[in-house]
Amino acid sequence: MGFADSRNFNPIEFAQQIKDNSVTHTFLVPTQLMRLLEKLPKSEDKSLSTLVTLGYGSSPISPNRLKELVSRFGPIFNQLYGMAEIASIGTILSKDDHLKGFQRT
Repeated sequence: MGFADSRNFNPIEFAQQIKDNSVTHTFLVPTQLMRLLEKLPKSEDKSLSTLVTLGYGSSPISPNRLKELVSRFGPIFNQLYGMAEIASIGTILSKDDHLKGFQRT
């Protein structure tokens, strides 16, 4: 288990760290997720293949953009709520919940 701190998020460097260290779990904020969609070449998507869970939270994310993320990177997302408010996790929208939600739209 390791920890990488990235104060200036760079999607390409992030993907390389995931690949080089076989990272399975990480957490990003929606702004970083949008940068992944916009700046990471699709040819580099395989660099994230070791990710089993990608947690996100701390600000809203649009359902359409979330659908793009799940479509592109797979059902690896867990939405976490309550972290800033109570210094812990209040609720979790699981990976399966993400897929179920998109099946209804």
